[in-house]
Amino acid sequence: MDGWLRQSTAVTLKIGPFVDSTDGNTAETALTISQADVRLSKNGADIAQKTEATSCTHDELGMYDCPVDATDTGTLGRLDLVVAETGALVVRHTYMVVPANVWDSLFGADALQVDVAQWLGTAAATPTVAGVPEVDLTHVAGATTNVAALATNVDAILTDTADMQPKLGTPSGVSISADIAAIEAQTDDIGAAGAGLTALPPVVVATGGIGSGAIAAAEKNSLADAFLDRNMATGTDSGTDSTVFRTVRQALRTLRNKDAIVAGTRTVYKEDDTTASWTAAVATTAGDPISSVDPT
Repeated sequence: MDGWLRQSTAVTLKIGPFVDSTDGNTAETALTISQADVRLSKNGADIAQKTEATSCTHDELGMYDCPVDATDTGTLGRLDLVVAETGALVVRHTYMVVPANVWDSLFGADALQVDVAQWLGTAAATPTVAGVPEVDLTHVAGATTNVAALATNVDAILTDTADMQPKLGTPSGVSISADIAAIEAQTDDIGAAGAGLTALPPVVVATGGIGSGAIAAAEKNSLADAFLDRNMATGTDSGTDSTVFRTVRQALRTLRNKDAIVAGTRTVYKEDDTTASWTAAVATTAGDPISSVDPT
């Protein structure tokens, strides 16, 4: 075989050498090899002249350039070329015509195409998306029921997801994220006048609310003064703080402030030892010498 040819592709073949028919050695360099002189047999078919009309031209040493066209190379398989010219011995060449992809893969930069046509002798199924391999679970043993169950479950999930928004009761009717943002805004405003929880005295949240910053030092001090009475002299019973705080403060005064019992009445004084914080009726016992307690 003299070589491989790319199917349906024009090419110039180098044919020969043409030598003298008498001595079988002398190169014939001046032959006229016309279209009709070049005879082709395509994959064993009857011999016929080539389709390409150009005559062959001598190169050197009895070798001639012979153009053939896409029709001449259009049939896959063996291509036989025969030229018989008067005065020269007969020249014969055999070529193999191969698909363009095969030729380009072997002699060019293409990749050899190896399509999956069958699986164990059975035609392969056409994929849903061309060029994308896939596995159809319905053909896997025991998978048919599982696939059906999976499809049912997915449908149920989709239904529940679509139904989730109204079931959550979103007041804005727009999105859950919008309602979360609204809740955060209300949280930031807890303790601020006219928004969120409206009455949490004596705590006044710093600007920006609990959600955006720490409680200011003044509010911390107010809480400590009210609950622990760090500075009893600044305390007040005006009612601006809670009943719990006032009760704790009065109990602390009993432990540390002036305490007097006069005429059956017990009086616990404020920090000035003059102003009464609270009073209560008491029963005295004859012979008890204690009539007042002044811890200062």
